[in-house]
Parts: sequence; C-alpha cells; structure tokens
Amino acid sequence: MSSAYEVGIGKALELVLGARRLGTETSLAEPTVELARVLLEASHAGAEPNERERAARLSALLVDPIGQ
Repeated sequence: MSSAYEVGIGKALELVLGARRLGTETSLAEPTVELARVLLEASHAGAEPNERERAARLSALLVDPIGQ
C-alpha cells in the first residue's frame, strides 16, 4: 500500500508527463495549477508531526497583524 505522499508524487509525475504533450502557455496553465495543488498536498502528507506544528505556528503569526 502506498502512502498519501507517494500517491501524490505519482499524480504529480503523471501531470508533468501529460503536460509534455501540450504546447501552448494557455494549455499549460490549468495543469500547472493542478501540479502545484498535488505537490502541496503531497508535501503536507509527508510532513512529520513537528513540521506540521511548526507550520501551524508560522501560519498563526502570518495572520496576526502584530505578528507580522
């Protein structure tokens, strides 16, 4: 059984290989956004608990006007 991280990376690879068949910037826009989404989800799935905690603290600082 594959982890969520491995599944996400597999999807990313499929998107990259599929994008090679496309030729214009317009046709690449949608797959590029999808690739970014898939990679972000895979990175979250592969994160260690301490990395998730650190990201949550940083996120809280970024939305706090005083923390900015």
